[in-house]
Formats: sequence, structure tokens, C-alpha cells
Amino acid sequence: MGYQEVSYDELVKYVSKNKMDILNKLFNCIYDKNYAGIDEWISMVEKEYPLIEDKWINENKNTTYVEELFSERDS
Repeated sequence: MGYQEVSYDELVKYVSKNKMDILNKLFNCIYDKNYAGIDEWISMVEKEYPLIEDKWINENKNTTYVEELFSERDS
């Protein structure tokens, strides 16, 4: 799946206020060059919101991501 860059105004237009509040915390840390805050934000998000990548990790506990990439390429 690809992605497309969007402006902040587009985010505000199409993303819920709750989600924008979460994103704004990250944006503020980035703007302030608050690297500890960025790490805290990542930890908070990992705890409170499931990540799509977690599903792959749980299904492939004995396979590394690199091994999976090579197996897809070779098939």
C-alpha cells in the first residue's frame, strides 16, 4: 500500500479531533526537538494503540523480517 503526503490543513480536515490531539503531541515534540518527548510519545502509542506490524510479529515469531522478505522475493 502506498502513501501520499498531505498538508497539515488536510489532516485537520479529514482526521478526528481525538486523533489530531495525539498527532499534535508528536508534532510539538518534533518542532521543539524534544527527542525524549518523541520517545515518550512512541512508548505511549505502542501501549495504547495496536500497531499493524504487531500482527505480523505475532504470526511470525520464529521468522525475522529479513527472512520473510527474502522468502517472498525467491518465490
